Amino acid sequence: MAESRGSASPGRGILYSLLGGFLLTANDAVLKWLTGDYPVGQLLFFRGLFVLAAISIIVWRSGGLEVIRIKSFGDSSSAPVLLLPAGFCSSPEFPICRWRTPSPLPSPGPCLLPP
Repeated sequence: MAESRGSASPGRGILYSLLGGFLLTANDAVLKWLTGDYPVGQLLFFRGLFVLAAISIIVWRSGGLEVIRIKSFGDSSSAPVLLLPAGFCSSPEFPICRWRTPSPLPSPGPCLLPP
C-alpha cells in the first residue's frame, strides 16, 4: 500500500488560496466599477494583457515553455468535447432541457447557445 505524504507547507497553500480568492473578487469589483466608463471590449483587452503578463511570469519561473507544452493532444481535446454537452444543457433556453429555471452551473457563453 502506498504511503500518504502531507504537504511540506500547508500554510503556504492556505495563503495562496486566500490570495487567489481575494484577487478574483478584486478583479470582479474593479471590472464592474469600470464598466460604466469604458467599453467592455477595451476592459477585456487590458485584462487579457495583465493575465498574459502574470501567466508569462509563472511559466518563466516554472522552467519555460516546455512546462506548458501539450504532451497528449487526445487528452487535451477530450475535456472540451465532454464539457460541450454539459454547457448546452446548463442553459434553460435550450429546447431539449427539462428544466425552465436558471441553472447554478456556469453557461459556456452566447457563442455556444442557440438564439
